[in-house]
Amino acid sequence: MQTIRVLLVDDEQDLLESSKIYLENIEKNFHIYTATCANDALDLLEKEPIDVIISDYQMAEINGLAFLERIHELGYDIPFIIFTGRGREEVVIQALNLGADYYLQKGGDVQSHFHELINLINKSIDKKKAEIALRKSEEKFFKAFQYSFNSIAINRRSDTEFLDVNDNFLQMLNYSRDEVIGKTSYELMLWAKKENYEHYKKQVLETGEVNDFETILLIKDAR
Repeated sequence: MQTIRVLLVDDEQDLLESSKIYLENIEKNFHIYTATCANDALDLLEKEPIDVIISDYQMAEINGLAFLERIHELGYDIPFIIFTGRGREEVVIQALNLGADYYLQKGGDVQSHFHELINLINKSIDKKKAEIALRKSEEKFFKAFQYSFNSIAINRRSDTEFLDVNDNFLQMLNYSRDEVIGKTSYELMLWAKKENYEHYKKQVLETGEVNDFETILLIKDAR
């Protein structure tokens, strides 16, 4: 079972200690770090890999929102959950605008409170894993697209506007990227035969695909 390293930041020492005991007893794969202020939390981040940060809003010297901003300034990409008091909707809105993943209001039934906290921690981890998987997928696609030996273009279906092209496409037709992106193949007069373009576009709009379609294209100097 993968260990989830959680950093709790709150200036109430008793709350930190009780939260650490409760969470580690309920979720055996949780390892809880604690800090009583943002500066101590930042020092700890330099030494320990953290998966999720949970921070109180109202703290001395540096509040939770300033702490969140500092996290981003230092380049950390860690899911962030902020504790707020009830009736602090403006804090919630500001926290989400600053990049917090979730928020949790203090108070209420203790058991329900911790149950919701565990749920948010797990959701933060799942969300982060999905982001990493998506980033890897995008990087893999980019490499396959950009470094392919084939000439490849990505066009918008509705009007065939070029959204992206690889280097081989530009070399084949003797265009620069700025000359192609945002234009349509018709505007660039790439098609030697207009009837081929009309047939191609009709097939794309009606069926969503065109296979084994041969045509003649013109390079920049009209050859």
